[in-house]
Amino acid sequence: MKTNKVYIVDDDPVVRRHLKKLCDHASFFAITFSCGNDFLQSLSELEPGVILLDMRMPDMSGLEVLEAMEGETRAFPTLIFTSHADISLAVQAVRSGALDFMEKSTPATEIIERIEGAFDTASEWERRRDAAAQASAAIAKLTPREKEVAELMSHGFSSKHIARQLDLSPRTVEANRARILKRLKVASSAEAIRIFLVAELADI
Repeated sequence: MKTNKVYIVDDDPVVRRHLKKLCDHASFFAITFSCGNDFLQSLSELEPGVILLDMRMPDMSGLEVLEAMEGETRAFPTLIFTSHADISLAVQAVRSGALDFMEKSTPATEIIERIEGAFDTASEWERRRDAAAQASAAIAKLTPREKEVAELMSHGFSSKHIARQLDLSPRTVEANRARILKRLKVASSAEAIRIFLVAELADI
C-alpha cells in the first residue's frame, strides 16, 4: 500500500488529538472524524489507508461502521480501539473485517508499531490481489471445457479420474491439459494448478 494515510474515527476530541499527534510524529498523514457517519460519508472520496476506529461512539458503534463498509476493509485495514470491557465486542469486530484491536491504554510506541504492521499487511493484500487478477485474466483465455479440466486438475485429480468425471477419453483430457499449459504459458501442470488456486483469491 503506497500511502501513509491514517483515518482516526473517535468521538472523544482528546483521543483524536492524542492519536493525531502520534501519527504526525511518525510521519503518517492523519485525518480525524468525530463520528462513524462522518467517516462513512467521506469514505468514497478517501485514499486507501489505515483506520483507527473507536468501538463505542454515540451515533454508531465501530462494529456498525465495519458492517457499513461492506468489504472495504481490504483497502482500509482497521485497528479497533476499545476499553478492557469491550474485548468481546472487539473480537466480534475482527470477525467482521477489522485487522486487529488494542486497548486505549496501549503505549504510544506499540500503537505506532500496530499502524506500521497494518500498512505492511495491506501491502501484502494488494500484492495478492494483483496476482489473483493476473491469474483470473489468464484463466479467462481458457475454453469452457478447458476450465472444467483445469478446475479438476486444481483438486489434484488424475487424467483418468477427470476423464471419468467428464465422460471423456483420457487422450482427450491429455489434449486439453496440453492446451491449458500452452494458453497459460506454463511448462507444467503444477504451475497451471498454482495459477488456478491463486485466481481463487480474487473472490476473497
